[in-house]
Amino acid sequence: MLPNRAYIKVQQVRPDATAKGPPIVQSIQLVPVQALPDRFQTIFPFAMFNAVQSGCFESIYESNDNCVFSSPTGSGKTVLFEIAICRMLRGWQNGTFKVVYMAPTKSLCSERARDWKAKFESLNLRCEEMTGDSDINSLHHVQRADIIVTTPEKWDSMTRKWKDHEKLVRLIKLLLVDEVHILNKDRGAALEVVVSRMKSIGSGTRLVALSATVPNSQDIATWLGRNSDTPDIPAVHKRFGEEFRPVELKRHVCGYQSTANAFGFDAILTKKLPDVIIKYSQAKPIMVFCFTRKSCAEAAKFLAEWWKTSTPRERYWPAPTDQIAVEDKGLQSTVTAGVAIHHAGLSQQDRTAVERAYLAGSLSVICCTSTLAVGVNLPCHMAIIKNTVGYEAGAIKEYSDLEIMQMIGRAGRPQFDTSALAVIMTKMQQVKHYEQLLSGQERLESCLHLNLVEHLNAEIGLGMVPDLCAAKKWLAGTFLKVRLEDNPAHYQINGDTPDRNLGARLERICESAISELRRLELIE
Repeated sequence: MLPNRAYIKVQQVRPDATAKGPPIVQSIQLVPVQALPDRFQTIFPFAMFNAVQSGCFESIYESNDNCVFSSPTGSGKTVLFEIAICRMLRGWQNGTFKVVYMAPTKSLCSERARDWKAKFESLNLRCEEMTGDSDINSLHHVQRADIIVTTPEKWDSMTRKWKDHEKLVRLIKLLLVDEVHILNKDRGAALEVVVSRMKSIGSGTRLVALSATVPNSQDIATWLGRNSDTPDIPAVHKRFGEEFRPVELKRHVCGYQSTANAFGFDAILTKKLPDVIIKYSQAKPIMVFCFTRKSCAEAAKFLAEWWKTSTPRERYWPAPTDQIAVEDKGLQSTVTAGVAIHHAGLSQQDRTAVERAYLAGSLSVICCTSTLAVGVNLPCHMAIIKNTVGYEAGAIKEYSDLEIMQMIGRAGRPQFDTSALAVIMTKMQQVKHYEQLLSGQERLESCLHLNLVEHLNAEIGLGMVPDLCAAKKWLAGTFLKVRLEDNPAHYQINGDTPDRNLGARLERICESAISELRRLELIE
């Protein structure tokens, strides 16, 4: 279990004591949407920006400085991107421009593209999604779009292939980076490289990055710089703690000893679900995230049987209020106990029936795959992550921190609850990692050094790095350089030893990488 400091308070709203005006939340005076010009107000379906949005409003709307904002899941960070777009529109009314939004997963990109296509239509902005699943004519989409929604890998691939990439990139006036804390993971290298590339090519491009709560988000601000004219001054940086989460979230990590493989361990965890529900549940809606469709079915069947064999007083959720019509045989046997499954293997008709019944209160428990954590608005009171592994490229791997936080983000229903619960069920040796993750104590480190030779080769191919001096300058513009300065012993790089002289170390790293490229005959 996490220490008490990980528990948080619900936002307290109080009126201004000295004047009539917008309320104050967490010592921040809320900003009304009417502070924006009339044409922008229709984008926001509420009258007042919340505390996080209001605390950032002046920085993001009244200036063109690069910004880094760190706040908890569910605190309304996406609205900050929308305010930044409004700011850009105010300054580029008659010019040609493009906005690029980058998120780490296709599901996040699809959700954002759907939302923004509808939202910005009134401003005559065309929003196009460009991910691995997008149309083959990606460049055509980029050329006609005003807002481009993409992943770091796709944007990296596109900018590597453009024959006239510099001309096109210079049209980009705003780069929005969502979930920037993925810098910490293997895929973070692609994000780091493409943002560094945009910094060097896209003179005048404003960068706005949003992060979950991490202790060294200031390092991201140092990396991005205030603007292209003053890159040595950090970007505007604001960090909001867990007290800004709209619903109090109590978090627990349950560790279990096991020598079984992932499937055997998962079966053990299924049998442990009643213990977790008995200990933490409050007879309110529950989501159980499972790593396979079969795991969903087994968990739902086990919980339904547990409920049916319990006396009414012993049951931890109410009986269904209505009969639920579904086609799937397994689903038919569990919905009578208020339990359902939800994954891509169900028909669209059954998935819709489950979603509607859950929102109506007829179903109390959904056993689902991690895909339900993105794109479907089904909040719960209690989120249980049963096993912390999933399938990636045909192999079983630990979920990424982003996936874990997205699943946990389903816990909390502001319209119904003042508190919510999240429980992670994992192997004992993973407990410390998840406790640090949930309490925001895990520091961000760069992963660029793990694939440095490959990425340097790409920059050389683009003509960005013609010689050793340029290579050193390129490396000096990365997040890796920022972390090398602060935590030099963390990085083990071929041909390098930790050195108090950062400049000398960067030069050695570049020389080693270039030598390796020559050995491989990739450069002359």
